[in-house]
Amino acid sequence: MIVSLDVLPLSLVENTQALSGKESKDVQIGFEVTEMPPRFITPVVDTEVSEKSAALFHCIVSGCPTPVVQWFKESKCLAPDACKYAIVSENGSHSLKIQNVEHSDCGMYLCKAHNTVGENPFHLKGIIDEDLI
Repeated sequence: MIVSLDVLPLSLVENTQALSGKESKDVQIGFEVTEMPPRFITPVVDTEVSEKSAALFHCIVSGCPTPVVQWFKESKCLAPDACKYAIVSENGSHSLKIQNVEHSDCGMYLCKAHNTVGENPFHLKGIIDEDLI
């Protein structure tokens, strides 16, 4: 997080108090966050599913400017399609649904959030449990 503050010298604060005739006990500083790298509010968790079922990965990400979230299997960026992958991003909530899971869907998945301030990758495992078949 980048924070920029303008601070008044103590002598100026004391002069202001003398002019107003009141002593201020608290100094209040207000600031607005204008830039913040992506941060996982709710991280993605590893999942274990049976073959032919659906696997759902979900996370909540914040950042300023609003982060872009991408999903990867191994090093390949996943794109939504009608048959296999459904990807939803709405108001900081992001999900990847793998439909009709097969053994070939086993592997390491990555959820990467990035904006102009930074990047935050989150690694997870997608596992097919053959005992659940």
